[in-house]
Amino acid sequence: MAQNDADGRRAEGRLGRVDLAHMRKVHGYVQGHLAQEPGKEDVETSKWRYSLMNWGHDPLKGA
Repeated sequence: MAQNDADGRRAEGRLGRVDLAHMRKVHGYVQGHLAQEPGKEDVETSKWRYSLMNWGHDPLKGA
């Protein structure tokens, strides 16, 4: 089982298979959604942005 640091984060190199699988899932989801960026609608209040924010990524904040 991976150990957490004081702030609750896992130390690099201590990620387990489940952690890596979850990270790949989130990365794939965010990458796919970013490719579907809406056209001229108001991105700030779009369902697209809120969907990404539910996964921890705000497209308006940049990389």
